[in-house]
Amino acid sequence: WAFKYNQGSKGIKLHVDDALLNLNFWVVPDTANKNSSSGGMIVYLKEPPTGFDLRTYNSQRETNVDLDAFVASAPSIVIPYRQNRVVMFKSSLLHATDEHDFSTGYENRRVSITLLFGKRSR
Repeated sequence: WAFKYNQGSKGIKLHVDDALLNLNFWVVPDTANKNSSSGGMIVYLKEPPTGFDLRTYNSQRETNVDLDAFVASAPSIVIPYRQNRVVMFKSSLLHATDEHDFSTGYENRRVSITLLFGKRSR
């Protein structure tokens, strides 16, 4: 799937994906990103407990109160936005869109493309 973000949007909140491997890449030129140290994604090096229900975890995306507490002490990797950068990680790691501020104009909207591979073990 692909997401084309409106300027000022928050992006995709903390979640996991129902796959073994997640591959993300971004296609808009770096010049559209007003802050070169952000705009990409955050991957937390923590997975939900064994046997977690994907729907339960992802249904909390509106508030993320429980998920935020769950990852509060977890190490994370902030991946800054770069055009054509590929980010690949285990889909069951909690992850979210990083804060982003892109220039105005349709051609400058942040575009994230996600491909999922395999089936996660249950």
